[in-house]
Amino acid sequence: MLRMISWLVAFGVVVLVAAYIVLAPMRMSVIIDRQDEVIELYFGLPARGLSEVFALPISQLPGESSAVDFAKMREGTWDLGDASFQSVATSLGGKPVEFEAMSMMVHPDDERLPFRNALDGTLAVSVCGIPIPQDAQSVQDLYAYAGFIAMSKSTRGDLNFDFLRTGRLPVLVDISDFANGRLVKRSWSVLWDGGSISS
Repeated sequence: MLRMISWLVAFGVVVLVAAYIVLAPMRMSVIIDRQDEVIELYFGLPARGLSEVFALPISQLPGESSAVDFAKMREGTWDLGDASFQSVATSLGGKPVEFEAMSMMVHPDDERLPFRNALDGTLAVSVCGIPIPQDAQSVQDLYAYAGFIAMSKSTRGDLNFDFLRTGRLPVLVDISDFANGRLVKRSWSVLWDGGSISS
């Protein structure tokens, strides 16, 4: 009887996790590419996640209210990237590591770009890689990509990201970890509010 109860509990947990993966309110993709003394990092997530996950006030995006002005984003967005990543504490092998923004860009949510490796990430964050819509678009209808870079003598070890508590729901995260362009590991995790992810 006890064995059956344990089996039912385990089965219930599996069902709940599977349901969350399918029904997760937000998903975020992370690409890590470890090169010789350089780590490139790319994030892809719904644009509202810039506020909910990275604690970046939506008002900092160019435009009025919650509408984004694409033309102004083409003037350069590394400052937005730096502002968004200020809330994230990062470490490599247990030691602090500092990432600087390369660029950030938003695209219509129904026109997401391929996002499988560092090359995809580079193209996704390009500020000139998208035609400018005639009208400003709501943050709710956009998908954001952000790219960062860090210099480190060693790029090996667990790369950890600690996020602030913002009152959001958990986020499902898929992480693709590359070494000099070769996929080493892919993993899934749940980023709880105020929690961390690592690879």
